[in-house]
Amino acid sequence: MVRVSRQFFCHGRSTSFVRVVLTMARLAAACDATGHSAWSRGVACPGAATDRRSHVHLWEVGANLGDCSLWAAAVLSGRLPGRLLPPLSLTLRAYEPLPATVGTMRRSVDAFVESLEERYRASGATPSMISQALPRINVVPVALSDEVGTQVLGVPLHSAAESTAHNCSAQYDGFHGCDFVKVNIDMLDEHFPVCRAESCEGVRQLATSREPPLLDLVKIHVQGHELRVLRGARASLAAGLVCVVLVKVCYREAFSVQADGAEALASEMR
Repeated sequence: MVRVSRQFFCHGRSTSFVRVVLTMARLAAACDATGHSAWSRGVACPGAATDRRSHVHLWEVGANLGDCSLWAAAVLSGRLPGRLLPPLSLTLRAYEPLPATVGTMRRSVDAFVESLEERYRASGATPSMISQALPRINVVPVALSDEVGTQVLGVPLHSAAESTAHNCSAQYDGFHGCDFVKVNIDMLDEHFPVCRAESCEGVRQLATSREPPLLDLVKIHVQGHELRVLRGARASLAAGLVCVVLVKVCYREAFSVQADGAEALASEMR
């Protein structure tokens, strides 16, 4: 099923990202209670057989400074009344290729995790409890695409958040122009160990382990590179490894000039 929305992506009072993350958390709690995933047709929940904490797995492709990732981490790290620690454990992977942006996001992640640790310690939690409760956030310095190698990104001088592999100069010379940076690219399928041989067969039988997990959410915001990211995730999507894919489609030249672009995008997500 493919749904289309014009809501704001991460910000604003009513966003699809907000709703999906909160729904994901509620289903994780239900998973903890029943031992079976509401997403995955009765497949046992990752981690449910070995500990009492529910696990939420989220990957963000095109994380920039990590606003969405850190927002999700803050929401899912909140404590409930009467509990020392949050009932959920978050594993989050943020893909961002620009070196300066990666460094900034990593510093933000370190500061966020440190503040959580202080808060949990003040609540009376023991070191082992805190270690289990802290979110695991990994910033991966690579761009995702449908091949492995390198690519040149155009970085608009007015906003690195709008960096694109699709004709940056034509789109942004009316602002202040672009710098160009060569970055490493990879495929999402390559980041699931069982998919590296161009196949995800049998992965459903592995879903009860923490590695590889069933991903609750993959969020994609890549300034016109959406189709290529999805094509690099075909094996993972076909195997049911990803429960929800949330894509912000760039309507600038990079996407709008593609023949049947909307139909191709919907086809990749079916």
